[in-house]
Order: sequence, then structure tokens, then C-alpha cells
Amino acid sequence: MATMEEIDPTCNPMQPLLEKRSTSHVDSSQMSEKVDSAIPQQPGPDDFRNYDIVRATQYGVMERVQELIEGGFDVNENDRESVSLLHWAGINNRTEIVKYFVSKGAVVDKFGGDLNSTPLHWATRQGHLKMVVLLMSLGADPTLRDGEGCSCIHLAAQFGHTAIVAYLIAKGHDVDMVDQNGMTSLMYASYRIFAYDPVRMLLTFGASLDKRDKIQGNTPLHFACQTANTVIIKTLINAGANLDAVNTKGQTPIDLAAMHKHTTVVKRLHEMRIELGYDTRHCLQKYTNDKTVRKKVMLVFPFIALWVIGAIPEMAADWYVKLALVVVAIIVWKVVAHFFFDDKLMTIMPISIYLATKLWMYYTWIVYFVPYIQSTEKNLIFTINTLLLTYNFWKAWRADPGFIETDRTEKIQVILDLAEDQTLTLQQFCSTCLIHRPIRSKHCNTCNRCVAKMDHHCPWIDNCVGADNHKYFIGYLFFLFGMICWCFHGCQIYWSHVCPFDVYVDGITGIIYKIVKASPWVAWIALNSLGHMLWVGILLTCQLYQIIWLGMTTNERINFVKYEYLHDKEAKAQELAQSQGHGHSHGGHGHGHQTFHGGPKAKSKNPFYRGMFKNAVDLFGWRLCGLLRPNKLDYRHLFVLPATSKMADPDDGPSADETISQLLKQRGIKKNKDVDQLYLADKSLTHVDDLSRFAYLRILWLNGNRLRRLHCLQQNYMIEELHLQNNELIEVTGALRHLTCLKVLMLQNNQLTKLERVVREFTRMQTLHTLNIFNNPIAQEEDYRLFVIQSVPTVNLLDRQEVAKSERELANRIYDQDKEKIRDTVAFGRRSQGPPSIYYPAENNQQNMCSTESKLIGNSFMRDNPPFETEEDAIAARRMKKSLIVYTTFDWAKVPRIEERRQSDKLFDSPELITHVYR
Repeated sequence: MATMEEIDPTCNPMQPLLEKRSTSHVDSSQMSEKVDSAIPQQPGPDDFRNYDIVRATQYGVMERVQELIEGGFDVNENDRESVSLLHWAGINNRTEIVKYFVSKGAVVDKFGGDLNSTPLHWATRQGHLKMVVLLMSLGADPTLRDGEGCSCIHLAAQFGHTAIVAYLIAKGHDVDMVDQNGMTSLMYASYRIFAYDPVRMLLTFGASLDKRDKIQGNTPLHFACQTANTVIIKTLINAGANLDAVNTKGQTPIDLAAMHKHTTVVKRLHEMRIELGYDTRHCLQKYTNDKTVRKKVMLVFPFIALWVIGAIPEMAADWYVKLALVVVAIIVWKVVAHFFFDDKLMTIMPISIYLATKLWMYYTWIVYFVPYIQSTEKNLIFTINTLLLTYNFWKAWRADPGFIETDRTEKIQVILDLAEDQTLTLQQFCSTCLIHRPIRSKHCNTCNRCVAKMDHHCPWIDNCVGADNHKYFIGYLFFLFGMICWCFHGCQIYWSHVCPFDVYVDGITGIIYKIVKASPWVAWIALNSLGHMLWVGILLTCQLYQIIWLGMTTNERINFVKYEYLHDKEAKAQELAQSQGHGHSHGGHGHGHQTFHGGPKAKSKNPFYRGMFKNAVDLFGWRLCGLLRPNKLDYRHLFVLPATSKMADPDDGPSADETISQLLKQRGIKKNKDVDQLYLADKSLTHVDDLSRFAYLRILWLNGNRLRRLHCLQQNYMIEELHLQNNELIEVTGALRHLTCLKVLMLQNNQLTKLERVVREFTRMQTLHTLNIFNNPIAQEEDYRLFVIQSVPTVNLLDRQEVAKSERELANRIYDQDKEKIRDTVAFGRRSQGPPSIYYPAENNQQNMCSTESKLIGNSFMRDNPPFETEEDAIAARRMKKSLIVYTTFDWAKVPRIEERRQSDKLFDSPELITHVYR
């Protein structure tokens, strides 16, 4: 699963201009092409009728295959190489032929070939995720071993097929499963794959670093050192690999690297041993190896260094004393840098430099400038600027930039969904966080987390700049630039009083001499001001240009070629035709804010560009009492492009904003907070813009339109009744899960697929009692009704039919709530140690927080009236409630294992539950 390496965006404002042009010549369509070496050049159609069954299978000629099979050819017959037809179909990714063979009785796990492998082994070696998913759905067993003793996860790991490894683990495969030689998938990947994945993903899944193979007793680190796999060596050591582990010959990883003459690796490993405290070099190593001590030294050093550089010349001492102090300072600097500075220097020190510069500038303002600044207005402006700078810096530094959080169950489900949709690629899946990457997101290597709408990781605030703190970062740069300019203005006022100069009389050198002689400290602060003024000004300009003028982030500019949603496919096709001599060009006038050139053949048609003014409104979230309407997108759950009016075709249908304005005018409603019902049914709408301005909206009719996706309800938490029937919805992922107050939901007569993904949107709805999903493709799936009943236990009326008690009992027996618990235990023959609710879930008795007495506060609800008349009664009730211990259990030995449930069609009765109550 090769993919183009992303470039980490930084604070360097010139980085987009300094990147190699070679990356911008890469056509994104070429990157997705994959040449299958197993398929020869396609012959002409006249040759198909002469094919034998093997060649017809290899080339995917379905008509010829059907003709031969219907003519009496045995679908399980092997060829001269002892290879079955299903093997050839699997290795050549012929999914339709595989389905046909299985329908005709082909054995899914048939062994064959020189390596005595199954078709699933062949598909895994070739990296065909689609075929792996299909074969496993048809019953193929990924735990079977081939002639070399390898199961599918070992093959996928050693050939670098990260997507297949992820899918196998998500389906319940043991991440530490060993082959006949005791090799794990992590060992294979460490030995053969010279890239971060799949090693990084295996470590995220908890692969063991201490397991050893049976032959030589090597750990994964041994195998990485044996092949000088420096990328993996660092990854394994950072994950906690033991550098002192020895194999059966008594060799450590360093010994193994030395034996294979990898001198660079040996040198680096010795350095890492010293850094990690394995070896002792000097008496201070206890402190120099302590990461906390090193970090504190790197944080404090800029404060002292900036003071020393300015204080030594300011001293009233002879020149030779100052020279001696300079020499001592240089020696101290070299010693500290040698013993305490490490590879995290450029991550830790920038924010310390900023704080130190700010501290000494304020010191200079108070001590040197205030006596000469008589204007109260100037001091007041400086104070206000300081307060705003501090606020924006704190928010940019400490606020969550948009980190994407998921639990283990969601990660597993994401892998399964993406694999079954054939979209499990590193462009849409993060192998470290194990999440589906939302649009505009990126994994930060410094924070080791995925960030929604990531701009870059800024060392000057020691945080990522993302969806939730970008406006504070812009404010930080703006007020920082103001503070620096104000400080330099203070220097000018100081010089005008202490050492007046005239450029025509003194000249440049004379002015510099006067300034330095008057106060070397002030001259040093002025020099710092000029330097910081330059880079802060350039960075602020670039940020505003990218966000407001282009509507892009730094990450999108740097990795422009990688993101297909930024490419103008029509322009690319026209340019391709022109380059081939099939077209002609016309002169034209381009608009810089609409087209960004990432190279000669790369143009941007940014779907997030809404015009300069609206881009600024979206960034800062300006509302101005409802006069402005920022586009509030939930970038943590944005997986499809939003259907905004700017992106839609004008001929597709009327504007929702115009329709809403007319409705409100007819009803005489002037304030958005007074809108609790909105009727937009049968308006032929193809898209609806953000409705977050209607915070108290409770009933919404959107039925009878032409909506394909839904992204207009990201802030409407109080909706109780939602009508979406008779549309063209193809998915609702991330659009409904936050509507926890929903009671009635109509989704019938749409085009919804993927039952589990749709139902997952309803699991947080504690008050949902009426649900219609009939006349959707998902309603045709087997046991669809039972699955919905079990997943959404609050529903009483499903598809216009009342949910019967017998249906609930049957659904609870068939489906398990905690699938991850079952996958980790019972699926491998071990009985689950979880609570009884795993098999027989209790009723949902959670308190409803969506009543009319609830008060909206941000994204949460708080009741106005307490449930008790006095505070003492409430405390007493809580004390009595907390003193009760209720424990329910039954005989787990009678709980059927998953093998028993599969092998038997009968329904198992619930064991008798025993409840113990203690006070």
C-alpha cells in the first residue's frame, strides 16, 4: 500500500515556495494506478473464445468462464501445477468470478501451488484487499498456515500490505500470532519493510516487543538491526524495545548490527544507550539522561542567554573583564549544549525564546522607557495589547486544536467499514491513531495525534494549529507584531531623549555608535525587535493570504498534490489534451484567490473557498448579532465535501437561505432564537446551508427534496422531530449522532447503504421512540429489523410497526452489545469475563436531558429546577443511593460460546439472573 509521503508543515512562511518542484509534477491520478504483475497484457476480444478455463479466469472473461463451467468443468479441479481456479481468480483480483465459483461449490480454503497455500494466501501476498474481504466474507480462514508455516497476517506484514494487516486484526486476528518458526508479524515487518508502516500500526494495536523466534531467539529489534532498518530501529526503541535483550547466542541488537558491519547503526545505538541510561559515561549522566532535567534546562537557557548577551556590554567594567565573561559564557553554552541539548531542541526551545524575549522586552519597557514616555495613551495601548496578546497566546497554546479522539471499538469498526468500502488507504486512514481521517486533517508527528483541519505544528506555541485554535493563533501573531512594533517605538523614544542623532550629520555608523554607547542593552532589545518583527510580519501575512485569499491551510499548500479534493479535474483534462496536441489555448485572466498553482499541471479548485470576506468570517466566527453567518463545519467528522451554496450548481435547485427567509417573513419572525419549527418540505432543495443559527429548533421538515448528504445540523442539538423521507440520501455518517434529543426520525425512501454505519448514528439517542428506515437498501439486509431493535433499544415504533417484546428478546439473543469483548475472548475459544449485559443487555434507563425544562448551555443541557425541595434532601438521597451495591450475575459456564452458537440453529435461553444488594 505505497503512498506518497506527506510533508510536515511548519511555521516557516517560505516553505511552500522552497519545496522541490518535482513533487508538483506528480499527477495524482498516476499515484493511484497500480500495475498488477500477475495479469499479462490484455489480448483482443477475438481471442477470448479460444481460452481454456485457467486463462479465462486469469483475464476475467466471465462469459467464457460460465460457458466452460456450465459445460461440465469441475470448479474444484486443479491444473498441472496443482493450483485451483479459485487461486487464479484470487491472485488476479477477479471478484465476480470468485463469487461465481463459490456459488458453484468451489472450496474456499483449498490448498494448492508450490507453497501449499489457500486462495486467501495468494490474494494477501498480492495485496488485494478487496479480494481478501470477499474471501473472508465467503468463509475463508485467515489463520490457516501455508507450506512455509505463515498465516495471512504474516504474509501481509512481510510484504508491507498495511491495509490488509489492519483488516485482519480488526476481524479478530491475534496481532502476536506466531508462525511455525515463532515469528510474529512485527518481526517480519521489522526485517523486511523499510518504512513506518505496518510496524507503526502493529505497535498501536499492542504488538509485543519482547517476543522471540524459536530458531535464534531474536526480538523485533534484533531483526531491524540485522538489516540496518534505521527507521524501524528508532520506532521500536521509542516504543520501549529492550536494547539489552539477547538471543540464543548471547547477542544483543548492537552485537548483531556489528556482526553485519552496520557501523552507522552501531554508532547510533551506542548513543541511544547512553541517552536512555543503559551505559554510563560520566558522573553527571544521572541528570543529563533525565528527560525532565534536559527539558527544564532547554526551557531556562534562553532566559539566561538573552540576559547575558545584553547585560555583559551594559556592565560598568573594563573591556578585558567583559571579554573574560564572554569567554566564560561561551564555554558554559558549549557545555550545556553538549550535555543537555537533544533532538527535541527545536521543539522545546522556540516557545522558551518567545517567552524570554517577551519578558526582557517588558523589563526594558518598565525600567528604561516608562520614565521617558509621558503619554498615558501610549502606556494604556501597550497594556491593552499585552492583555490581548496574553489571552490569544494562552488559548493558542493550551486549547485543544482539534484532536480527533475515538475508542478501540470505533477504531475497529472504522477499519472494517473502510476495508469493505475499498477506501482503506493511508490517505483516508491513519495507521497510528487508527481512525478514518476527516477531510483537511493530518497526523502530527510531534503531538503523535491526528488534528482536524490541521494547519501546522508551531513550536512557538508548542501546539498544533487546527480547527479550534487557528483564530487564536492569528490573534497571537497580530498582537505579537503590535507588541514588537510598540517596543521598537519605545526604543526610538528612549534614544531621542538619551542620544539625539541626525542621519545627515552622524551617518549610519555614527548613529549605531551613539545607540550602542548610550545603552548596549536597549540596542540589543531593539535588534531583537527588528528580527522578530521581520519573521512575525511575514508569517502573519502568509497566514492571512492562505486562509482569507486562498481559503487553504499551510498543510494543504505544502501537500497540494496529495489532496484530490483541491484539484480542478476539468482544467487538468484540458491541459492534458493541449499537451497532446488535441486542443488549443486562449488568453485569459486568472484570479489568484480562486486558483492555486502547485506545479505546471496542478491547479486548485478549492471547495472550501467562499470569498475573502466569508473566509475571514468563517475563520474568526464573527456573527455581529446575527448579521454574519460563519460556516460552522464539524471538521472532526467531515468525511465528504460540504454541500454549500458556493459549491453547488446554480441550476440544481433553489437556495435554502432564500426559502427560509421567505418563510420567516411570512410568519413574522425576526429573531432566530424564536424559530422552533422549520418547514422546508417539497422545495426541490439539493443542499441546505448551516442551520446552527436556529439554536432552539425542535421540528424540521426536509422531506420531499433532492438531498444526497446532510451537513446542516452540526449545532442543532435540541431537534426532537426530523423528517428526511423521500430524498436521495446516500449516507448520514456524522450528521445525526449528536442529536441526542431526537424522538421521531423519518428516513424512509432514500438510498442509504451500510446498515451498521447508519445505525451507529442512532446509538446515542436516548429518547428516540419512532424510526422509519424502510424502502432503503439497508432494509433489504437479513435480520435488519432485529439488528436495529437491539442497537437502538429505546425505539418502540419501527417502520410503522410496534416493536414486540418477543422481537426484543430474540434480538438480544442473536446480537451482542460489546462486540469487541467477544472478539477478544469468545472468538478464540476463551469465555468472556464481562458482565451479563454483554449477552443479555438491560433496558436503557438513562435520564432524559431533552425535556422542555432543560436549558441549553453550549453543547450541553442543565436543568433549572433541582429534583428535591431542599439541599439537605438531595444530599440524603444521594448518600442512600451511593451506599447501595447491586451485583447481578449468573453461571457463566452455561453461556454458549460463539462456536456453539454457530454450529447450532437453536435459540439459547437466558440463564437465571441472581441479584445481590448490599448497603
